[in-house]
Amino acid sequence: MVQRHLDGLTDDTILHKLQNNKSQWVETLFRFLEQTDKSIARVRREHRGIERRTVLDDLNSEADRIDKVLTDILGPAPSHEVTYQDVEEDTSKAEIQLAWRDGRLIAWLGAHKSQSFGHETILDSLERLGANSIEWSTSEDLQLPNEQLAPCVSAPISSTLGWLVSLGSDRPDLAGATSIWMGLAAGLAVKLVVEGKIFPALHEVNGTQNSDSGDALFHVRWSPALIDLDAHAALVASTPSAVMLACDETDRHRFVGKVLSDLTDSIVRMAAGQVKLPYAPAEIKSREDFGEMVVSGLDGMAFRGNSDYGSDISRRLNQWAVPVTGIEKLRLLVRLSPPDESGAWLSEVLVPIESGGLEPIEITINTGSETRRKLVNKQISRLERLFPELLRPGGRRRGEVLLSQSEAWDLMTHTGERLKAAGFNVEVPPMSKRKATPILRITAESQETMVSAQQLADISWSAVFDDVELNAEEIERLASEARPLVESKGQWIELDKADLSEAAAALAEYSKKTQMSGAEMLRHALGLEGALLAA
Repeated sequence: MVQRHLDGLTDDTILHKLQNNKSQWVETLFRFLEQTDKSIARVRREHRGIERRTVLDDLNSEADRIDKVLTDILGPAPSHEVTYQDVEEDTSKAEIQLAWRDGRLIAWLGAHKSQSFGHETILDSLERLGANSIEWSTSEDLQLPNEQLAPCVSAPISSTLGWLVSLGSDRPDLAGATSIWMGLAAGLAVKLVVEGKIFPALHEVNGTQNSDSGDALFHVRWSPALIDLDAHAALVASTPSAVMLACDETDRHRFVGKVLSDLTDSIVRMAAGQVKLPYAPAEIKSREDFGEMVVSGLDGMAFRGNSDYGSDISRRLNQWAVPVTGIEKLRLLVRLSPPDESGAWLSEVLVPIESGGLEPIEITINTGSETRRKLVNKQISRLERLFPELLRPGGRRRGEVLLSQSEAWDLMTHTGERLKAAGFNVEVPPMSKRKATPILRITAESQETMVSAQQLADISWSAVFDDVELNAEEIERLASEARPLVESKGQWIELDKADLSEAAAALAEYSKKTQMSGAEMLRHALGLEGALLAA
């Protein structure tokens, strides 16, 4: 009868029976309310995504209906407005505190051993903290550790990102420890996104699979990749207990992972929503259509598609992302050594060891523990895809390759930066991209330390690029290389082939003159004979 009354299906006879058994009626309603509250807690704990919010909305509506009937029977609950008003007179010591709940940011105003503050006071404090442009809504009271209920407001975490980052960097006085912590977490998430350390995953929304049509609801979620171990450890160690009050997670490691994932997903989805994504196919008829749908849904938009196609693509994406998922446990080093006598540059991949040194990756693969071997194999496979020269046959062992001058310069100037962005360390010889200025040099071969103005002396000609002196044969050899490199002042520089050609032509012309007086040499040194080489 109680349930039929809640559903609006009662007549006067049933209502009369309920009124005659008011105590049992109230007891049953409280039992229903308790069951609904337990269901709400279970859904928050076990469900994620779109279906979670739908189910929660239904359960909250049911709880509101039960509460309304109880209010009609017992009268309204005592108002706490007086308590809030009393406390609102002094908020000087109160700070804005923040907590995280899947997809939302919860804010309340509190201080040590203080009473709770009302919603209007919270909103005023948020406005003073620069959060007035965020659309906050009243939320259910938060249970504090001292058994006190704190009124709070909430907002989608995607609408608070910029404000959160400012809290972590500016650390205003009105922001509590939980607010600063959320700001630091948001700052780390932004850093990961800026560095490109993110990966997509395809999720099937629980409970949306249609057994008749074989389709289900899918959406793309973005997660952080290669999280710096020290940054993650610092965030875990500094996690305030209060920031975890709004969710059911009690493990700090898992909590930090969930918060970073939620922040990263919000940042990338917001960015993806501002770019023009490929058009979605009108109908998903094949695996290729499903793949195009995934690309068009990189902003997190949910779509329906064949569950088999979705499961297969989801599995492949997860396998592809395994080497970069989560915390960065190991960072390989790509080291480039200066060229040997033959002009070959040795590039080798090294693995950091516990003692603080480095060892060739081949040794780790053959002698390391099973866990370490698996980790290293995943990383070297990823590195070889980014730096395919490592797969070239003929190397002495895996992770070693001899590079040409052109390949070495490319590693120093371009490929190395990409490898760093992908989470690898790169160590190359010092290099400079500045242009070397060539000049001609005259060297007197006389045994005397000084040559008079009229005295003739045997001379030789050479070209000088910065502090590197080259003769005709050396210039010819460098000009024949795809990318001529020389070491100048401790740095490797690339020589312009046009400058080499001009130097070779000038040497060919002036080398015919094998003797010169002191006066002539002085005129050349002062540039009075014209520019021998263009700068």
